[in-house]
Amino acid sequence: MRNKKLMIAAIVLVFLAFGCDSNDDDPGGTSVATPSIKEAPYYFSFTTGAAVSDVPDVTLRYEDHSYIVALNAAANISAAVRDSSDFASATYSMGADLPQFDTDTSLVIGDNWMDVDTYNPADHSISNNGTFYFVRAADYSQVKLLVDSASPTQFNLKVAVSSASDGSTFPAATDHTFAYSADTPAQVSLTGGTVIDSPADWHIGLVTAPVAGSPYPMQSVIINYGNDTQVGVVSGQAFDDIDVAPADIVWLTDTATTRPLAYGGSNEVITYRQTDHTVYIVDPDLVYIVNISGGMYKLQFLNYDQPTGIVEFTYASL
Repeated sequence: MRNKKLMIAAIVLVFLAFGCDSNDDDPGGTSVATPSIKEAPYYFSFTTGAAVSDVPDVTLRYEDHSYIVALNAAANISAAVRDSSDFASATYSMGADLPQFDTDTSLVIGDNWMDVDTYNPADHSISNNGTFYFVRAADYSQVKLLVDSASPTQFNLKVAVSSASDGSTFPAATDHTFAYSADTPAQVSLTGGTVIDSPADWHIGLVTAPVAGSPYPMQSVIINYGNDTQVGVVSGQAFDDIDVAPADIVWLTDTATTRPLAYGGSNEVITYRQTDHTVYIVDPDLVYIVNISGGMYKLQFLNYDQPTGIVEFTYASL
């Protein structure tokens, strides 16, 4: 009898040791605590399970006989327009320089910088009309940008990156020449002064950024509509109990003009209470299903720590 009991105990121990999976497939999912999103954005890839750092600010391209500068709208990059001022001495003013966002029908910079009277038929180049821009870059820097000229093979930009978060001071601008072609646009980091040849894919962004119509940066969750990421909201079910996306789930995605999970959106994740100036997760019990090209994931935002700007969330593949 004693030997039989020992055998049963040994079997139980083996089961406990090898029958329970404690890795990322555990129903509890993978927990993430971001760095401060007040200091820098956190663009997250579910494919790699890591943050993405190389996010371009603008794309330089040729389109419909025009030299186009397009903001990285999916990453919520904005720009303010100055059409009459001295570029060298100008500084950013939050009250006067209202952030604007590219839409499907209108680009903030686009070809609005061009002076058609300067067109050179010899090399098909064109020069600036005096307009310049304050771009709020992906890393939150205020960048003063003047598109000096462009041709079928290159863009010439003057770029000054402010050392002050409010754009109150700027160094002398640096001249940059970026090569491109009609078939290969240049995706550029203005703060780095570099072309990002193969930007890494991201799906959800946790950012402190202006929202449309307001110059004030707010903590927000954004969806990368540039790669067709979709998000659905599930209420009334625990994170651990969800194994598949509900059949009746309603898929949401960002557009150039609407961001449902961002501050002020129809399903905002992080909000601000004016009565006591508190920033917090609206409903930590909600679960989000994220639909990307490589599969689906469940996601839960657990906490936003206001003093540090750290967001805590949990995710798992479905």
